[in-house]
Amino acid sequence: MKTIEYEVVHNSQCNSFNVEEMTCRYFPRLMHCHPEHELVLITSGYGLCFAGDGVIEMKPQHIYFIGSGLPHFFRSDNHYYQSDCKDLCHSCYVQFKDQILPGDYRNMLGCININRLVEAGENGIEWDISQNTRLLASIRELTACQGFERLHLLYKILDELGRMVDEGNRISLLSKTELRSDDESTYCRIVEYIGMKFQDPITLEEIADHAGMNPSAVCRYFKRKTGESIFGFLLRMRISYAKRKLTETDMAISAIAYDSGFNNLANFNVQFKKFTGYTPSQYRNLYVYPI
Repeated sequence: MKTIEYEVVHNSQCNSFNVEEMTCRYFPRLMHCHPEHELVLITSGYGLCFAGDGVIEMKPQHIYFIGSGLPHFFRSDNHYYQSDCKDLCHSCYVQFKDQILPGDYRNMLGCININRLVEAGENGIEWDISQNTRLLASIRELTACQGFERLHLLYKILDELGRMVDEGNRISLLSKTELRSDDESTYCRIVEYIGMKFQDPITLEEIADHAGMNPSAVCRYFKRKTGESIFGFLLRMRISYAKRKLTETDMAISAIAYDSGFNNLANFNVQFKKFTGYTPSQYRNLYVYPI
């Protein structure tokens, strides 16, 4: 039976933490975790970010901070997987352990903001930093720095993000401590499968089979784990995807409904208004043509 992938992060001998840039046709990883905290800047590519029990849109010039041990993955939009797609995905990411921080940083006055960030990372947190050109430049500069200069710059970035915690969007309701190790892999198999299949018709039997459980057991398990039904989670994922399509493309609303996994336009309209308080057309006008 497939279990959650545990990623081993290899740092070079010259650096105490890992800084990488990645360019690819699509973000390839499935659900995984590692003991390092991870800071990910998306510079090109669209899709969804999954962390814990949460899902949030993945966009360029958005940054994601994933705490140590929190299961997560980035899923590119479907068109990136097409053989004729010429668009590429690009990210810059930093992975580091607590050991690079001052020994008692959680109680040090000068590290209050870094501690706030680490605590927020237990649930994953996301920001739109498209207007923060200084922070964008600092993160990109990390790839060119070495030694103490690189470590000092990382501290400055973490401190600034810690100041911005209240402006960020929490990704997961559950922290890593609430995803107990005895059933973490079961939960991750369920979320991973839904994340890859949400645009298609999905049956409870398919989800249960992927999780290695019977349908009634998988429903009880997911509800107990998250406080949300499996299909409530699936619906939230589809609405998140549809919101971005409404504001960032000129696709017809009916096409967006089907592309988001809804089998008819009427149901899409009802569910979208239930989640957002707006009809799809109202939402598009509000965010594309604000007053």
